[in-house]
Parts: sequence; C-alpha cells; structure tokens
Amino acid sequence: MKGEKYTREFRFYKKDSEQAYDFRVWCVPYSLNGEKFSLFGLSDISDEKRRSNLEKIFFHDILNTVGALRGFVEILKEENFSRKEENDFKEKIYGLTEKLIDEIQAQKALTAAEKDDLVVSTSTINSLEIIKNIVEDYKNNFLSLNKIIRIDPTSENQALISDYTLLMR
Repeated sequence: MKGEKYTREFRFYKKDSEQAYDFRVWCVPYSLNGEKFSLFGLSDISDEKRRSNLEKIFFHDILNTVGALRGFVEILKEENFSRKEENDFKEKIYGLTEKLIDEIQAQKALTAAEKDDLVVSTSTINSLEIIKNIVEDYKNNFLSLNKIIRIDPTSENQALISDYTLLMR
C-alpha cells in the first residue's frame, strides 16, 4: 500500500504439523480510476527450495571427497613411502574416486526422481555392510586422519530392501 513493488520468500508451517511450505510472495501497486490497489501473488516454490538444498548437499559432499582425494595425492607426491604405504594410499585414492562416482550417480538418480523418471533398483542390502562402507568413507576422508572410528561390536546385522545408491545418498 506504500506504492512500492515487494517480493519476498516466506516459509509457512501447517498448523499442528511440522510440514512447511515455501512461497514467493509479491505485491505490486496498481491504480484504477484514481483508486489505489495492491496486486498480490503467491507462488509455491517448495520444489525449488528442495532441489536447491539437495544441490547444496551434493556440492558439499563432492567438494569434501575431492578435498580428501587431493590431500592424499599431495601426501603421496611429496613424501617417500614404503611400497606397502604407497599401495595403501593408492587404495584410499581408488576408494575416493569410487565414492565420487557413487555421489554423481546418486545426484543423477535424485534429479531423475524430480522429473518422475527414476527407475528404482532394489536389492537386499546388509546393514552392517552399509555401516562399514560409511565408516570406510570417513576413514578415507583427509580430515579424519589420526581419528579412530569404530563400529560397536554388538551391532546387529539386518537385511534391508532398498536402492543402494539412494540409500547411500
């Protein structure tokens, strides 16, 4: 009503629920026959916000993995190691490149899901294997050097039916 254009994004929460909705709201002044009006518009941008958040997570994960990869390559390049130590680093580097491929494939799957083109490929997955893979990923992270990551020996194994790539994402 001040005669200025106005555009903002708002998040509304459904009453008695944690469900949120994101909207872009705009208001434009309009005059008709000497009377002042405000044209008000509301656009649901929840999908746009969700995609944006998924992209941020994807790029964060990719940069972390590439940073770890670069760290191992720099160490390997600058130091003299025994054959066994060098092979260990090569294994870690190989594991990180596999992780990059998995992360890119997972993002591709999520993008396909957004377009309703996702083909889910389910299989039986061993829960302890998943946990071991995650621990190994963190052990290969350059920032985790000199840190101890362990799985509780009393952890129980469960069979899961899921799409491995989506589950790991």
